[in-house]
Amino acid sequence: MCHVIDRLFQRYFSFYKLLKAVAWIVRVKDIWKRRCSEKCTDESRSSSSADVLRELSVDELRRAEESVMQYVQL
Repeated sequence: MCHVIDRLFQRYFSFYKLLKAVAWIVRVKDIWKRRCSEKCTDESRSSSSADVLRELSVDELRRAEESVMQYVQL
């Protein structure tokens, strides 16, 4: 079974483009987690489409870089 990051390594030759792709994946994961926890606690949805469409932040790119580095170190 091929890991998602392995596939991204094969697809992107630029490290920055790889980080952006991973950052988008991490953002979607966080939104899904938040929506799931809100669904479980019956809270109203606080994440809107604006959360998904805004530009990537420096913090998100940093988290993506940490994720890639952790994977490479494995």
